[in-house]
Amino acid sequence: MRFSNFWSPPQNSYNTYDIYDADVAAQRGGDEIDNVVLSAMTYLSGGVTEEDVPHIHDIRDALARALAELEAGDDRLAWILSLMARVYATWPEGTDKQDKLGLAIQFAEAAAEAKPQHGDGHEFAVRTAVLTRWIRYVDSRDGRDIRAAADYMRRLVPVSPNETGTARLLAHVHHSLFDHTSDVRELGASMAIARSVLGAGRTKALGFEEFTFVALVLAETDMRRHELGLLEEAIGLTETALIFAHTSDERCIGLTILADCQRALYWRHGDPDRLEQAIQAASAAASLHPQVAFHREFAIRALALGLRARFKACGNRDDLDQAIRLLRSHKPDKSTSHELSVALGLRYEAIGSYPDLIEAVHLTEQQAERDDADASTLHHYSALLQYAFASTRDVAKLTKAIEVARRAVDKIRPGEGDAGLVYNTLTTCLVTAHFEGWEGALDEAIDTIDAAMEIAPPDAPDTTTILINRARAYRLRGEVRGSPEDLEVALAATTEVLQRTGVHHPHRADRLRTFALIVETLGRLRGDPSAQADAVAARKEASRSTASPPGSRIRAAVGAGKALADDGRWPEANDQFAFAVSLLPEVAWHGLDRASQEYHLTEGADLPALAAAYALQADDILGAIDRLEVGRSVLWQHALRLNAPSTTVDGETADLIAELRRAVEVEALFIEWMESEQTADQLPREQVEQLAADLEHLQEPGAAAVVLGALGLRLRHMGDTQASIAVYLSAIAIAESRLQTVEDRMDLGMLHGNLGFAYRRAGDLERGIHHYRRSAEIFDGVASPATIANARNNLGLALIVADRPKEAAVELAVAAANFTSVDPHRHAQALIDLAAMLTQLDRLDEALSVTRRARDVFVQLRDQQGQACSWYREAIIHNQADRIELTIKALQTGQRLFGPDDPEQAEIASALATLRAQWGDSVSQTRNQDVRRTN
Repeated sequence: MRFSNFWSPPQNSYNTYDIYDADVAAQRGGDEIDNVVLSAMTYLSGGVTEEDVPHIHDIRDALARALAELEAGDDRLAWILSLMARVYATWPEGTDKQDKLGLAIQFAEAAAEAKPQHGDGHEFAVRTAVLTRWIRYVDSRDGRDIRAAADYMRRLVPVSPNETGTARLLAHVHHSLFDHTSDVRELGASMAIARSVLGAGRTKALGFEEFTFVALVLAETDMRRHELGLLEEAIGLTETALIFAHTSDERCIGLTILADCQRALYWRHGDPDRLEQAIQAASAAASLHPQVAFHREFAIRALALGLRARFKACGNRDDLDQAIRLLRSHKPDKSTSHELSVALGLRYEAIGSYPDLIEAVHLTEQQAERDDADASTLHHYSALLQYAFASTRDVAKLTKAIEVARRAVDKIRPGEGDAGLVYNTLTTCLVTAHFEGWEGALDEAIDTIDAAMEIAPPDAPDTTTILINRARAYRLRGEVRGSPEDLEVALAATTEVLQRTGVHHPHRADRLRTFALIVETLGRLRGDPSAQADAVAARKEASRSTASPPGSRIRAAVGAGKALADDGRWPEANDQFAFAVSLLPEVAWHGLDRASQEYHLTEGADLPALAAAYALQADDILGAIDRLEVGRSVLWQHALRLNAPSTTVDGETADLIAELRRAVEVEALFIEWMESEQTADQLPREQVEQLAADLEHLQEPGAAAVVLGALGLRLRHMGDTQASIAVYLSAIAIAESRLQTVEDRMDLGMLHGNLGFAYRRAGDLERGIHHYRRSAEIFDGVASPATIANARNNLGLALIVADRPKEAAVELAVAAANFTSVDPHRHAQALIDLAAMLTQLDRLDEALSVTRRARDVFVQLRDQQGQACSWYREAIIHNQADRIELTIKALQTGQRLFGPDDPEQAEIASALATLRAQWGDSVSQTRNQDVRRTN
C-alpha cells in the first residue's frame, strides 16, 4: 500500500510557514536586504513550480547580493543563509539534484552555526538544517543524513501546537527515523506531535492544513505498523478537512488523501464498497484543475491505483489498461515507475504480452539492485524475474528471483502492509524451483507460505492469494509423497478460497478447477469413488461460471469431459465437449488487440478436433461435423475480421467477397507450398515471392517472413548466395514490422542468423558479423539455451575468422555456458575454440583451465577424437609458455589418441621431431638424471 503522500518532499515546493521579524525590520527602516528576505520567504511559501525557473534564479541572485552586502555581526545572516538553502532544496530542475542538495545542506548548516545562537533566526536556521538533511535522506536513503537531521532536531525547543509547519517537518523526520532504525518509539513520537496540533494546547484556529496533516500522519503510521482504527480516524479527519477546503488545490489534496485511505482499508478488509469510494474520490480529484500541477498528478496516480486494484478484484481489462494510461501520463518519478511496473506485470500475467514484461523489468531492476530497496520493490522484482524464467527457461533468472525474494523477506517488518505478499512471492519462486528439481525447495516453500498465513490479515484481499499458493504447495507435496494429510490442508485452503470467491468473480472457474483436482487426487489416494463425482460437479460449475474468462470455462468443460469419458460415460462427455466448443467464439472477441486474440485462439486451436473425436466415440456423427465447422468458422472469422452475418454487411460486400476469395486462394497456395517444400518439386521462386506478398497483404507478416526465409535457405543451398541475401533482407523487413510475440522474435533472430551466414559465404565478413550479432541480441532473453548457444557460437567463429580474438572469446564463453545442459559435445568444442582465443590473447593459464574442462567432458562422452584435440590444444599452450617437456608429453598423448589416418598425426610427428632435435629427448634426460641420483 502506497500513499500519494502530499507531505513528502516534492521536488518543487515546501512551505516554510515562518515569519520574518517584521518589527526588527521596521526599526532598521526596512532596507533593501529586508525586502529581499521578505520577498524570498513569500515566494517560497507559495510553492515552486517548473515554470518558475527564471524567478527562482532572480531570488537566488538577490539573496547572493544581499549576503555580499551584509556587515559583520548582522543578525540577518542566519535568515539569508537559510533561505539560500531552501532555494537550492526546492529547485525545480531535475539535473544535478544531489549537487544542489549538497549546496542546500552547506548553506543550512552554515546558518545553524552562525551567531547569535538564539532567537527566531537561529531557530529558523536549525529547522532548515533538519529539512535539507531529511530531503536528501528521502532521495538517497543515506543513514548519515537522517542521523544528522535527528541531531539538529534535538537542538530545537519543543514544538508549539500552533506551529503546524514545524510539526509537519518533525513528524516527517520521526517517520524516516523509524524507516532507518525500526524503532517503534519514533512512530509514537510522530503521532504525539501530530495529535498535539489538534490538542487543547493549540490557541490558533484549526483549518484544512491541520486536519489533513494529522490524517496523513495517521495513515502513514498505519502503513508502517497496522493499528486498529487509525485509517478510520484518518478518513474522518480528511472529511472534516474538506469542509474547510476553499480552493481547488485544497479540494484536490483532500479528495486524494481520502481516496488513498479508503483504498488502504479495502486492502485491509476486502470491502468492495471502500474500493468504489476510493475510485470515486480519486476521480473527483482528477477532474479538478488546481494551480499547482503536481496536486492533480497525485490525484491521477490515486485513480490509477484504484483502477488497478479493481482489476485485481474483478478482472476487467479496461480498468487495467486505463490505469496504465494514467500512470504513463504522470510525471516520471521513482514511485510512479514502480506502480507502472506493477500494472505492466499484471497485464503480462493476464495476456502474456512479452513487451509489457520487458518494460516492467526495465522500470524496476535499477531500483531493486540498490542496497536500500524496500521489501515491496524487491518482491515485485522477484515476481517479474519469475515470469521471465517461465518465458525463457533461463535458470539464472529463477535463481535471481529466489535471491531477491529472500532479500525482501529479510527487509520486511512485522505488521508492515506487504508482509504476507512478500513471503507469498518467495513461496511461488520455491515451488517453481521444485519443478526444476531443486532438492528441498518444496518443503521450504511450505514453511514460507505457513509464515505468510501467520502474518496476513485474515480478511485482506491479498490473503486469498496467499491461500491459493498454500493450496498449491500442499497439493504438490501431497502428490509427491502420496500424503492425504497434505492434500487435506490443500483442500481446506481451496475451500476457504472458494468461500471468499463470489459467484460473479472472474477467477471462480479457475479456483473450482483447482478444487476439483485436489478432490480427485485425494479420492484416488483414499479409494473414495464419490470423489470423482464431486470433481466433475465442480468442473461443471466452473464451466458455467459466466463471469469467468471463456478460456477458463473451456478448460473446466474439457476436464469434466475427459473425467466422464474415463468413467465410460461417453454421451455426457460428448455434451461437455460440445459446450466447450460453443464457447470458442467468446475466447478472442474482436474488441481485443490482435496479439491478444492470437494468444487466446492458439490455446483452443486443437479443441474442435478433440471434441469431434469424443463425439464419434459417442456415435454422434453430426455432432462431430458440427464441432469441426464451429472451430473452422471461428478461425475464419478472426482471419477476415468478419463480426456480423453476410446479410448485415453494407455496400462493401463485393470488396469483402473479393478479399475472401483471395484469402482462399492464398490458403490453397500456402498449403501447396508447405507440401512442395518436403519434395524435390518445389514452387518457382517467383510464385513463392508472390505468396509472401499476398500473405503480407492479408496481415500475416509472420507467415510471409517464414515463406521468404525458407526460400532464402533454398537459394543458399543452390549456391545462389546473392539471391538468398536479397530474399533474407525482404523477409527481415517484413518480420520487423510485427514483433508482438516471442515466436515473432524467434523468427526474426533466425532470419538474421541465416543472413549472417549468407554474407559470410559471399565474403562480406563484416556484414555477416553484424547480422550474427543482431541474431544473438534478439535471442537473448526469449530463446532457449540451445538457440542462444548456437547464435553466440556462430558469432564467435565469425569473429575468429575476422581475427578479433578478444570479442570472439566473449561470445564463445557465452556459447559454452549455454551448451552446458543441452549439448555436452558442442559445449566441449566451444571450450576448445575459446581456449584457442585465450591462447592467442596470451591468457595461458585460463586457456589451460578451459582446455582441461573440455577434456573432462570428452572423457565423459568417451570421445577419443575430442580428447586427442584437447591434448593437442594443451601442447600448443605449453609450447607458447616455453614449457617444452610438458609440450612433448601432451603431443605424445595426443598422438596415441588420434587415429592413424588423422591429419594431425603428421603435424604432431613433425613438431616432436623439431622439439627433440632442439632440446633432446626430455624424457630420456630425466631418466638419466634419476639413475645418476640413485648411484
